[in-house]
Amino acid sequence: MSVFLVVLCGVVSAACAWLGYVLHRRRRVTAFHDAVRAGDLPAVRLWVANGQDVNARGRRGDTALHVAHYAGDEAAVEQLEALGADDELRNEAGFTPRRMADVRGAESVLEELSHLLDPHRGWRDAQRARLLYDRLRVHRHRVTTHALANVAARAPSPRTVLLTAIKLGNRSHLPALDRLLHVHGTKALAEDYLNSGSPFLEAAAQRWARRHNYTIVRGGGRGAAASWGRF
Repeated sequence: MSVFLVVLCGVVSAACAWLGYVLHRRRRVTAFHDAVRAGDLPAVRLWVANGQDVNARGRRGDTALHVAHYAGDEAAVEQLEALGADDELRNEAGFTPRRMADVRGAESVLEELSHLLDPHRGWRDAQRARLLYDRLRVHRHRVTTHALANVAARAPSPRTVLLTAIKLGNRSHLPALDRLLHVHGTKALAEDYLNSGSPFLEAAAQRWARRHNYTIVRGGGRGAAASWGRF
């Protein structure tokens, strides 16, 4: 019994030490990336001078160079590259650091476009909305899919973001729209999906309705707030 207890205590102690190391490392990487995000270049240089790995991965597999490109901070990009940052490393989404600038650009366009959409009255400024709409449709699909998830996650009203995506009608967005319904779903949003004209989104809404004990009634009710692929 005493031998078992000694061995068990040793295992627990080693596990605790390993966990403490992991948490300490994560805190260091987070603080380092926060310095990059803030554009604090003296702090960035100090971190690296004190042994911080310039290519350490943080949230979603991003390196400091991903963070700098996403922030659009050219000075931070140049500093990190001078410190040895690898511009070919990919994050969990498969993006190189330079591609993160495209993600942020797509997010900015999607945010502005969704702010122009009134679910009840349509576009507040149709001319500006058309320009942004056409700009988003030529972005790389993987970039806009990633941007859609990011913008929906931080939007005060995810519904207008998802309605905008429905209007864009990008087939590569469909799996993300399905997931986002189950994250941000409301009765109104499920009805938007049901009336969108997309069989895929209609099926997603039906699954959401069953999970939340709603009965779908055909006929009557409001019209579509957004139609699939229609400006």
